[in-house]
Amino acid sequence: MILTSPVPGGAVYDNTISANAITGNGLGGVTIHSLLPGQDFAGNLIFTNDIGTNNLGGDFDDPDTTGVYLGSVGPQSVTVAFNIIHGNHFGIFAAGPVMVVNGSLNLFLGDAVPFGSTPAYTG
Repeated sequence: MILTSPVPGGAVYDNTISANAITGNGLGGVTIHSLLPGQDFAGNLIFTNDIGTNNLGGDFDDPDTTGVYLGSVGPQSVTVAFNIIHGNHFGIFAAGPVMVVNGSLNLFLGDAVPFGSTPAYTG
């Protein structure tokens, strides 16, 4: 599942991604790409999903398997909670100034690194 906007001032907000089985995708099982400064991605909620091995094709700054990928050039806050994330190198990967809210409330099974990040997003 991908939430993204390619336009200045674009908005993808107040979405709830819940109760899904997500595995085998080329990008992160749940992926957010906020490509330009000033975009509104507020209020997005990722919870109670079963997220298996994803990001099989790699993503910006993250060539490894990843359950949830959050990338933004501007500050964003995303709630990621009560998911079962398993079989990845990174459970959750944040690129850029992204705050993961309630990330510790996920169950990570067999993920080498529950939380990965890089300070800049080059998407």
